[in-house]
Amino acid sequence: MALARLDRRVPAELLEDVIGTLQPDRQARLTRFRDVADIERGALADVLTRALVAGLAGLQPHAVRLMRETSGRPAIEGVPGIEVSIAHAGRWVVGAAAWSPIGVDVEVVRPVAVGRALTPADVASGPTGERDDSRRAVQAWTAKESYLKMLGTGLRIDPAEVRVARSGGRIVVDGQARRPRGHVHMASLDPEHQLAVCMRRRPVAAFWRKPFEDVVRSYLADETPFQMRSPR
Repeated sequence: MALARLDRRVPAELLEDVIGTLQPDRQARLTRFRDVADIERGALADVLTRALVAGLAGLQPHAVRLMRETSGRPAIEGVPGIEVSIAHAGRWVVGAAAWSPIGVDVEVVRPVAVGRALTPADVASGPTGERDDSRRAVQAWTAKESYLKMLGTGLRIDPAEVRVARSGGRIVVDGQARRPRGHVHMASLDPEHQLAVCMRRRPVAAFWRKPFEDVVRSYLADETPFQMRSPR
């Protein structure tokens, strides 16, 4: 999993160079955004994900074809078995890749309504020792979102059908209706952002936090800074 924090604007020339490496339909989608921050986050998410897949599969980043299914879910063409997930919020951009289903979500910590989709039981089942009610609620929500991304459905499944619980000191998500259980790893990226990654077994996640300029320049040189070949 790769994380990049955008504390300042991406230089316009660098952003243009990155967008030029993407597939035409992706370029068109990004350039429709009015907010430059949305273009930056979307482009950097693709860079992180392609570079991660390159490191996993022993490829060069530009050889990795990242596409979107009709549902909007990201997927990799031509590398059977690798699953990817993308998230961005606020200043953070996250890309994840694995040889099994994976889902990742990042959210800005803020007041979240507790009700039908996010119940008091979901919130109470979050990590122990967390006293901030807003963070506990966001933790529970990111657990649900990462789980639904792992399933590949996103919010096409009602989050109210998903329950957050604890098992043996770990966070698990029960999808009900014969759906597989998800195991969630939580991380507080900073006081304002919460991350969750979900897999079908307990995640063993490797995290890289790199300046976005370093990642982008390696990517533009068709190299990956992520040199880990994980087992299938």
